[in-house]
Amino acid sequence: MVASGVLGVVAGYAALALALVGLILVSILSVLVVAWLRRRLAAMGMYLFFLGVTGGAFLLPIVMSSAACPSVESTCYSPSTVPALVAFAVVLLSGLGMLVLGTSRSNPASPKAPTVTPNT
Repeated sequence: MVASGVLGVVAGYAALALALVGLILVSILSVLVVAWLRRRLAAMGMYLFFLGVTGGAFLLPIVMSSAACPSVESTCYSPSTVPALVAFAVVLLSGLGMLVLGTSRSNPASPKAPTVTPNT
């Protein structure tokens, strides 16, 4: 399950660092990872969660520290940055939901205690 988290971090970084090519590669990779992990909901959730966390960790400081580019400021960000941040947040929240659901299914809260019958 840790490997899927590391893969999510790498995919989140690649989606931002390689621009459109990275986005296409990460989209293909995500489809393959989801197909590969379809029976392991917690691992799929960890992949998506870390993909969203990595993208958000890079984009959130950019959005919070500078203005959008319609003005002629020296430090600004593209108007497409906010929708990308929202998309990474949606991926993060869906991954968190899958992670919680997958771990709750694999670890039931109240396991049945074994019944002991007395020997008579």
